[in-house]
Amino acid sequence: MIGKAEKARFLKKTDGSMAVEFAMLIFPTIFLTFAIIELCLFFAASNMVEGGISASARMIRTGQLQQVENSTPEEAFREEICNHMFVLVDCNNVIMEVVALPDDDFGSAGDYQIEYDEDGNVKPRPFDAGGSSDVVLIRAIYDYKLLTPFFADVFSKTGDGMIRIVTTIVLQTEPYDFGEEQAEL
Repeated sequence: MIGKAEKARFLKKTDGSMAVEFAMLIFPTIFLTFAIIELCLFFAASNMVEGGISASARMIRTGQLQQVENSTPEEAFREEICNHMFVLVDCNNVIMEVVALPDDDFGSAGDYQIEYDEDGNVKPRPFDAGGSSDVVLIRAIYDYKLLTPFFADVFSKTGDGMIRIVTTIVLQTEPYDFGEEQAEL
C-alpha cells in the first residue's frame, strides 16, 4: 500500500515531463508544418497558372497572336503559357479556352461557364482569339495534385486528390490594324 508521503513524493517528481510534453506537441507541429508546405506549393502553382495566362493574354490584346506566322495561334498561345509554368505545373495538362464573345459584350462572359462531357471531364470550346476591338474570354483550367494523402482526402472535392485551379480573363483587344502599309514600315 502506498502511503501519503510516497504519493506526495511521486506527484512532485518532474523527471520525464519534457519528454511527455514533446510527445504531446510533436504530432500537431509536424501536421501544421506539412499543412503550411502543402498550402504554399498550391498557391505557387496557382500563381504560375494565373501569371502565365495573364502574360499570354497580352498577345491577344495587342494582336500579336492573331498575326503569328510560324505556327497556329493556339500553338503559339500554349507555348507562351508554358514559358511561365515550370516544376509545379505540367503545362500539357492545362486546358485553355479562348473565345471571342458575340456582339463585343462584356456582360455575356457570364454565359460561358465551364462545360463538361458525360464523364465529368472539361470540354473546352474551339480556340478563337477574335480580331480588332473584339471582347475575348481567356480561361486556363488546371487540376493540381495534392502531395500529402491526408490533405488530398480532406481538400479534394472529387476524391482523387485534385484541386481545380481556374483563371479567367475577359478583355477587349486593341483596335489594331496590321494592313499592308504598316507591314512595309
